Amino acid sequence: MARHQDAFVRETERVPHDSEQTFEGFNDKVTEDSVLSRPPEDSIATELKKPLLIALAKANRDRITESNALDGVDPDYFFDAVVCDVAENAVTLAGLNPTEQELEKYRALLLQVIHGLPTNQAVHEYVTAYSRRERAGLGLGDACGRSTYQKTKRALKDAGEYDAIVHAADIAVHVVFGWGISPPDSVQSRYELEFELGSSADDYSFDTRQFALCALVNDLLEIIVNNMELGREANKSRARKTLLGVVAHSALTDGGIGSYEKSAQHLYDVESALSGSRVYDLTGSLPRWEINEIFDDITYALLKYVSDAGCIPDDPVISYDLTDLQGLDTSSFGKRFRTADGRWRFASLACTDTELEFSLGLRLLKSESQRASVLKNLLRKLTDKIDPQLVMLDRGFDGVADMGACRAILEEGNWLICAQNDEWKSDNQAEFSRLREELEPGGTAVLRSAGYEDLNPPTQLFGYSGSTDGETLDPIRAFYSDMKLPTDKEDRDKLITYLNFVYNHRGKIETMFRLTKNAFAVGSQSDDERRTLFYYNLSVLFYNLYKIVNTVPAPPTGIELDVSQLELLTVVRNLAFSGPTQPPALTYLQDQWQSR
Repeated sequence: MARHQDAFVRETERVPHDSEQTFEGFNDKVTEDSVLSRPPEDSIATELKKPLLIALAKANRDRITESNALDGVDPDYFFDAVVCDVAENAVTLAGLNPTEQELEKYRALLLQVIHGLPTNQAVHEYVTAYSRRERAGLGLGDACGRSTYQKTKRALKDAGEYDAIVHAADIAVHVVFGWGISPPDSVQSRYELEFELGSSADDYSFDTRQFALCALVNDLLEIIVNNMELGREANKSRARKTLLGVVAHSALTDGGIGSYEKSAQHLYDVESALSGSRVYDLTGSLPRWEINEIFDDITYALLKYVSDAGCIPDDPVISYDLTDLQGLDTSSFGKRFRTADGRWRFASLACTDTELEFSLGLRLLKSESQRASVLKNLLRKLTDKIDPQLVMLDRGFDGVADMGACRAILEEGNWLICAQNDEWKSDNQAEFSRLREELEPGGTAVLRSAGYEDLNPPTQLFGYSGSTDGETLDPIRAFYSDMKLPTDKEDRDKLITYLNFVYNHRGKIETMFRLTKNAFAVGSQSDDERRTLFYYNLSVLFYNLYKIVNTVPAPPTGIELDVSQLELLTVVRNLAFSGPTQPPALTYLQDQWQSR
C-alpha cells in the first residue's frame, strides 16, 4: 500500500479528497510502504516519484466519477478552476507572497505556463473566452487585458521571480492530476502525465527509472553487507560495500581485482575503499567452510527478501548440476579440486522456477567422489529454509549414492533424476529398454523397480513419449524418482507429462553458469582454491542480484524493471563508491538517506 499526505486539502471544495489517503500502488509486491507528499520536496522528487502519482491519480479518478463532480461541467473549465483554487498555495510554496490583486494576475500566468500559451495576447484571448461569471469563479478578476499580463510578467522577471511562477505551475498541475482530474491532452503531453502510464519502468524518464533501480539495488546491497562477516579490518559496513564496488568494476573492465585502483581512481574516490591488495589477502585467508557459510547466509537472506515481496512460491522447483571453471596453467599444480584437464569443478543448487531463477549455493568439489556428500550438504541447507516442490538432477547423477543423498534429505520423494539411455547394456541391465517396451506413442509408462541392486528399497523409473505422429516413440524422456504416483492411470499420465514439462526448466541452471562465467565474471583467476571459490561466489552473487532486480518491483514506486547486466554492474559501482559525477536520482537518494 501507498500513503498520500495532502497539504492542499482545504484549497478546493470541487473534488472529494482527504488529508491522509491510502491507495493501491502499481504492485502489491513492493517490499516497503510508500509515501507521496503533496507538495513534494522539489521538482526532482516530483519526477522521481511520478509512478506513485500516476497510481494515485488512477485511484482518485474513480472517486471523481463516483462523486458526480463533473456532471454538466466542461472538463477543461473544471481543470482550470481547480488549478486556480490551488494557485495561492502553489505560488506561496514557490516563494512568492502576492496580494489579492497580484494573485488574480498570477493565476492567469499559471494558466499561460500550464497551457503553453506563447504570447500575452494569447493569455488575454484564453482568459476572455470565459464569461465574466466564469472568470469570477476562477478568481481571475476583471483586469485581463494583454498589457496587464505583460506588466505583471515584466515585474516578476525584473525581480528575478518569474521562475517561481513556472515552479508554481508545476506544483499545481501535479496536485490537480493527483486528485484524478484529467488535464487537457496538450497539458498531459507537456507534463508527461497520462492515466495510461503503468508499472513498466520503460514508461518513465531515465531519472525515474534510475531512482527505482538505485533504491532497489541499495536495499539488496545492505542485505549483503549485513550478512558478510569478513576480517576485522574489512568488517566495517562501508568497507564491505566497497568490496562489491571492486567486484562490479572488475567485471565491467575485465581487469584484475588486485589492480582495480589503476582504472577506478580516475572515475571514483577509492581512497576509503578496500585496496586491491587487501582484497587479495582477505580472499586468500578465509577457509573454504567459512566462505561457504558467508555466501550461504547472503543467499538465503536475499531469497527471504524475494519471498517477502511475494515474488517466489513457497515451494519452488530446484535444480542441481555441476559446472567447470577454467583455471590457470596447471602444469605446476596438484590435482586437488581439479578435473583431469585442470579445470575447477563446482556443484550448485539453483531455483529454476517459472517465477525466479536464482542460485542457492555453490561448492567447490575436491574430487568426483565428493559429489553425493556435497549434494546432501546443499539439500540440507536448502530444506532448512524452504520446502521445495521438486528437486531435479540431470543425466549422470543416477548413481546409488546420488539417489541415497536425495532420499536422506527429501523424505517425501519429491526428486527426480533424468535417466540416461542405457540400451547399450545387456538386456537384463537395460532399464531404459524395458521402459521403452512398456511405452506407447505419446503415452507414459512406469517400472516400479529400476533394478538397482544396492538400493533398498528400489526406486522407480517412469517415462514419457513425446511422439505426435502416433507411430514412433521418440523423443523419450525418463526419470528415476521415489515420487508417489497416482493409482488412476489418467491422473498418472497427467502428472508424468507435467513433470516432463517442468524438467524443461532445468536448463535455466545452464544459463546461470553461462552468465556467471561471462557477464558477471570477476576479472581475476587464481591457482588458490580459496580465492577461486570466493571469486566465483561473487560472480554468482551478482547473477542473483541481476535476477532479483528483474523480478521484484522496485521500492518505493512499485515499477517493474528490465535491467541489463551492464546497467546493474554500473549501479552497484556507483552505490559502492563515491565520485565526482553521479545521476541526479542517486544524489537525491543519498540526501534522503543522510537525513534519516
